[in-house]
Amino acid sequence: MVHQREFTWRAPRATAGPEGKWVGWYRSAVKMVEDLWDLVWQKLRAWLRPDERQGGNGQDAAVNRRAMLALITAIVALIAAGLIVFVLRRKRSMVVAAQAVTALPAVNLADESLSADRLPESEWLALAEEWMEKGDFRLALRAMYLASLNYLSSRDLVSLRRWKSGLDYRRELERRARSKPDLPAAFSRSVEIFEQGWYGRHAVDRAMAEDFGKGLQEMRAHAK
Repeated sequence: MVHQREFTWRAPRATAGPEGKWVGWYRSAVKMVEDLWDLVWQKLRAWLRPDERQGGNGQDAAVNRRAMLALITAIVALIAAGLIVFVLRRKRSMVVAAQAVTALPAVNLADESLSADRLPESEWLALAEEWMEKGDFRLALRAMYLASLNYLSSRDLVSLRRWKSGLDYRRELERRARSKPDLPAAFSRSVEIFEQGWYGRHAVDRAMAEDFGKGLQEMRAHAK
């Protein structure tokens, strides 16, 4: 599969997902409420303590303390509720944003007119991984082939054209990569695997797709 060792060159760095960020927001909100409550309680005790020292009507003082405590509790509860609503909305927006980033655009890999510049290399490889997991190794092979062309184009080693065949790209690569003699050979082997699987009569299996993945890794190594 694309997750195997030969594909580790393209794996993105691990980043904190939406759930991890939500936990951070939640902990910050809880700490803010706790700190606010401690501050309010200290102020309340300091405000009521002079009444206790002055004496007077103890029943009225007790009523005033209960009323003030109820008022402060209601204020803190409203603040906490507002923070919770804010955190939940933040979490929802982060999840939606993450889904928008990870959602792969719909492309028809069986379309012969599909050009390698339709998607960036990383998204072609993501499609290849998706089809590998679904068990359609032929479409995974096509996605990896388009990823290889996109990679070479990004390094100005080939010019993408819909009418070009694998042979056209091989000849162009030989002209442009004279200082990298191993690169055209590696690309040629990958093209051979692709054309055998895509245009051949035999079904493409996992081994063939993984062989192409190894060739793609080799091609990238020679292109550096």
